[in-house]
Amino acid sequence: MSSPSLFRGSDAPSLFRRSATSFALISVGLVLAVMSVASYFVLRPVLSAAVNDLAALIVVSAQSWVELPAERRLALQAALQQQEHITLTQANAALQGKPSWLPYARELQHELSQRLHQPVQVRVLADDSYAIDLQLDGVPLRVQFAHERIGTHPTLALALIVVLTLLLAVAAAILNALRLTRPLRAASFAAQAVGRGETPALPAQVGVRELDELFASFNHMAQQVRDLVHTRSALLSGVSHDLRSPITRLAMALELARSQPTQARFDDMARYLEQMNQLIGNFLDYARGTSVQVACVIDIPALLHRLTQDYPAQRVHQADDAPCIGDAAALERALRNFLDNAAKHAASARLPALTACRDGKAWRFSVRDYGSGMDAAARARVFAPFERLDSSRQVPGSGLGLAIVKELCRSHGWQTGLDQADGAGTLAWITMPDAASFPIAGAGLE
Repeated sequence: MSSPSLFRGSDAPSLFRRSATSFALISVGLVLAVMSVASYFVLRPVLSAAVNDLAALIVVSAQSWVELPAERRLALQAALQQQEHITLTQANAALQGKPSWLPYARELQHELSQRLHQPVQVRVLADDSYAIDLQLDGVPLRVQFAHERIGTHPTLALALIVVLTLLLAVAAAILNALRLTRPLRAASFAAQAVGRGETPALPAQVGVRELDELFASFNHMAQQVRDLVHTRSALLSGVSHDLRSPITRLAMALELARSQPTQARFDDMARYLEQMNQLIGNFLDYARGTSVQVACVIDIPALLHRLTQDYPAQRVHQADDAPCIGDAAALERALRNFLDNAAKHAASARLPALTACRDGKAWRFSVRDYGSGMDAAARARVFAPFERLDSSRQVPGSGLGLAIVKELCRSHGWQTGLDQADGAGTLAWITMPDAASFPIAGAGLE
């Protein structure tokens, strides 16, 4: 039965849609806010000044027309028509037209009413011009001017502003949403590739710090997954290979014991079973290497005493006031593997040296043997699972001892390695951070 896909489509809106909508709404809101501020602090004062100028011109012109003799009124009318594009005549009939709702006309109507102390209405005529009737010293006058005299097209201007704002907002929203969603879509495809057993690499730099950090973590995770898969394959291959020999010998001993049962053959079968049990135990130890226990203050003298009781070694402890914080069981297991390797592969008249000392801001534990040593290439590859040097193939063991140490140190954030010792032999070491830099020292001390 096939398992459901983890990347199945969802009814929820896409990140692109949500991002684009959010950016568009924010952009439109920002433009509206800017327009409101500009209208109140810029356009409104300019409109008020223009209305005051026109209202003052109309009042002065009407007063002059009333005060001038009849023969000079025509000259005033001609001057106003030519210079100000305003027609001033005596009203002989009721004004026809519809009210204007433009802000300019309404402001002009209000300003004239204030100046003349009488109700004044601005009307829009059939030819789209404006007309105003007013009374001055009992004389009915009519002022008329074309729409071009105002010089504004608010409806067209508002429509253009709205359209341009929406276009720019949508364009900006799409560009920003694409910039955000394209890398995430690439990460989604890469995650699916990891599920198929591939090792994709996302771009290291996309120009966004958070995405750069995410992609770097993803690349590191993909590399770790590849290493884990490789290690698992190597473990299964190594275990099956190493188990085959004792199983074959056990089967042969069993057949011989059926025909000629002897104590020696039963002892051989028991030994073969013990070898298989030890191999499986080493495999399980390696598989559990990533488990991290609660950090505690490690009693270094007691640890060294236990180790030297089980393994022939000389211990060297340089006392220091700084506590050693960490997983005591993991450290002891790693040092036991070092000592076990030294006992198996570095036969020498001198006992190995087990040392614990301070190294700068860290604790350093080392096991030095006095054997023949190994070259740099051998030291680099012996930490791999089931890796055994040519000179040690006849020595009992699974080849997992140093691999377990490597995995323990990786999961606990420690450093480990092998160096050529001064004189002769090999120096195996582990470096642990001290109490000040240990990541969970303040949270889990016992």
